[in-house]
Amino acid sequence: MRRQELSSNAFGPVSVRERRQADAFFADLIGARPRHLAASTALEDAPTGAPVTAPTITLSTSEVLVCVGGVNNAAITATTSAGVVSWSIDDPTRASISGSGNTATIRGRHPGVTKVKATLTSGGATVTATARLLVIFVQLLLRNGTTETIEPAPENEDEAAERAAAGTNQLGPLAMGTGRADAPFATASYISPILVIGRVFPAEAATRFTFRWQRLITRRSWRIRRNAAGTRWSVTLRNQRGPLDDDTGDPDFNDATPSTPGRRMYMYDNSGDFLGPETLAVGEFIHHKKDFVYRVWIRLNGVWSICSAIHVGQVITARRTATSGTVATDWTGIENSTAIRRVNMTITEPGVRAIVGGSDPIDVAAGANP
Repeated sequence: MRRQELSSNAFGPVSVRERRQADAFFADLIGARPRHLAASTALEDAPTGAPVTAPTITLSTSEVLVCVGGVNNAAITATTSAGVVSWSIDDPTRASISGSGNTATIRGRHPGVTKVKATLTSGGATVTATARLLVIFVQLLLRNGTTETIEPAPENEDEAAERAAAGTNQLGPLAMGTGRADAPFATASYISPILVIGRVFPAEAATRFTFRWQRLITRRSWRIRRNAAGTRWSVTLRNQRGPLDDDTGDPDFNDATPSTPGRRMYMYDNSGDFLGPETLAVGEFIHHKKDFVYRVWIRLNGVWSICSAIHVGQVITARRTATSGTVATDWTGIENSTAIRRVNMTITEPGVRAIVGGSDPIDVAAGANP
């Protein structure tokens, strides 16, 4: 009987699938399965899987706000359908980012605008979500030179109040007994007016957000006297304040609204030492140290946060030279310096020696360094 008759007559109609399987069985018997059969069978045997669903990712905010040097870093969270995201910054010179699972912390590096990017790969598909990142910076500068003056209006809207407070527009150490218009300090102080200037970057931040100033003070003052015999120096605590007492002062001297187009704000301070009540003997000294912290706060997302700060240290030393009753003629200014620095709030024997000179013994009282 012919093979064709068996296929069509004896067993009924034969499908293409049955014929291929029979051919494959026969080929296996003789050990020579043709290549086209192997390929066909593999396709036939492949399982039919469920359709692949692309992963999803959403971010907790469409914009992230962070300050360079601020006390608070920014955070952002990703919600995904499955898996953990990887985080990146489009321009890493603007900010750094560190992820912990699907939450990332961002630290500002340089002011400007870039993007935060969260990337998720799942089931062979990759999706990305981005948020705008605005990095804000308030640059704090100290203006304290003897050739410098108060910034004039209209850039500094409080110039008139500041000039009236000091009786001058000059900055830096002033002549003894000058530089304070408010009694009883007028004519009885050793003053060094300064101006702290905050410039806001980028320009968008200066007009978009609200700022405010804060000044904190820590200070110590000492009397350096001779003993009755005139053979020794004695150092005692004169007064103290702080640490970190709020000493922000009159809002008229603290312009926290950035000007345009300069994008600058100003904090004025005519700090010094009041020498009027002192009854030290001729040749004795007052030594005074002040450590100021100037802060700028910014309101982001309804919350106030410190976005910039500097320490300004002031050191004042004056020597009694006469007893006429007029500070300008009774005292000589030895030092009245201000700089961006941290001042140590202690007095030591070497520090006193640098003031008084000579070789007479120096006694620093037990309570001189509280």
